[in-house]
Amino acid sequence: MTHESQIYGADEPHWQVTDPLAAEERHDPRAAPLPPYYPDTPAFREAWARYSDNVTVMDRWAGDLLRQLAEDGLAETTLVVF
Repeated sequence: MTHESQIYGADEPHWQVTDPLAAEERHDPRAAPLPPYYPDTPAFREAWARYSDNVTVMDRWAGDLLRQLAEDGLAETTLVVF
């Protein structure tokens, strides 16, 4: 979900992937802290905000998985490769 191909496509797939995010978890393109080696353009700001949204969704997914392992008593005996 965080591959670059996920940020330059149509709006609908992006909204489906990021549907679990609350409004305050979404990244505002106008406030996106761009790395200095990227162009500061509206299109790239939108892409960077989408990427940040996708990372937030991925972080939540990984956290849910780790919590489930802990609840199942498997966290101490499971190797998670990410």
